[in-house]
Amino acid sequence: MKENVEIEFLEILGFLFKNKFKLLFASFSLGIIFFIYSLFLPNIFVSESKLKVVDNEMSRQIEASNLGIFNVFQQGQSQRSYLQDHIESRDFFKRVSENTNIVILLLGYEKIDNKSEDQIRDLLNSKSLKEKHLNKLSQIDFLTQHSVFKSAFEVDLASGPFTLRTFHTNPTLTKILIEQIVKETNSYFKDKDDRESSEAIKYISEELPKNNLIDVQATLNNVLSAKIRTLVLSNIKTDYVLEYIDSPFIPLSISMPSRDLYLYSGMLIGFILTAFWLLSRRYLFNKSE
Repeated sequence: MKENVEIEFLEILGFLFKNKFKLLFASFSLGIIFFIYSLFLPNIFVSESKLKVVDNEMSRQIEASNLGIFNVFQQGQSQRSYLQDHIESRDFFKRVSENTNIVILLLGYEKIDNKSEDQIRDLLNSKSLKEKHLNKLSQIDFLTQHSVFKSAFEVDLASGPFTLRTFHTNPTLTKILIEQIVKETNSYFKDKDDRESSEAIKYISEELPKNNLIDVQATLNNVLSAKIRTLVLSNIKTDYVLEYIDSPFIPLSISMPSRDLYLYSGMLIGFILTAFWLLSRRYLFNKSE
């Protein structure tokens, strides 16, 4: 039987120190390769906005209590999570893509590198631009388009306020994308409440004279009052469910890729791989260096 050979830690350190020039050369070489690779990656800009989730407490709470239903706007975290799911949903993307040309701009079908903020906004809402690229868009299925849209932003609920971040190679578009998401979110819930309140007011107004029970009339009147308040609010308030705490900005510097990180990661990986290779040759295959 072969005796087990115990390898002392100091012996390993001594061996690695003896081969320090090989380790340094491999580390710097791989670090430089990683750094050069990062130069070919697209420059990504990141914009951010902190938002307050508006709680229209008076009308919503009265309405919910009178109707005996669960109100998604009652609990802060549930409300924020609900809005996050809504913004990331396919239905929301369908609404945004129907109202704007955001997918065309995200996919880079229209060059916007040298355009001003106003010019990009005009392209975002241009009907002729959608017709121009209609054939290209038809070749990409809906789920792929939604994936492109969803990858361009993230919602962060962990850092305190409702935080929305956007990513793109064009810094101006990152700001515009945040504004468009907030605008469409407010518009959706505003239109939804407006439509539902109008229908409820019409229905209750028709049913109220038919019922002579005092308790039922009182309940219907309370619901009617809450619906009228909701209808008024939906017509006078712009920031209906999302209100800016910190407005989005046009980033001045590149956020990704972090080329320093690529350099240091390459050096670390090069050092580990080279050390493993040297130690394997020395102790597993018994080849002297």
